Amino acid sequence: MEQLYTVEQAAEKLQVQPRTLRDWLKAGKLSGLLTGRFWRIRESDLQAFLRKAEILARVKSLRSQNWPYERIAQQLNHAGLLPLSGTGLWRGDTLANLASEEWGGGPVVDYKEEK
Repeated sequence: MEQLYTVEQAAEKLQVQPRTLRDWLKAGKLSGLLTGRFWRIRESDLQAFLRKAEILARVKSLRSQNWPYERIAQQLNHAGLLPLSGTGLWRGDTLANLASEEWGGGPVVDYKEEK
């Protein structure tokens, strides 16, 4: 059976306050199980959360250097970082949507790569 953590245990692993972790759970940024009044977080959910944070940090850094999403996708693919689904390759439109959903504005409906 997969390891389950309390909010306090997961917060300690991530080095954040339990209140911050509860906010992430309520906002859907981190997946967890609500058992009665208490949250439990799977090890795999913590790993997925950290993986997404790593990818978003790379995207943010490269976008700040004016890299187009397609070039960032190529860099992630070259580095062997699979998409969040775990299969296939990154595409520019997928990254644009991920970034837009994370940083505001919702999905990019009419994605056009900058030239």
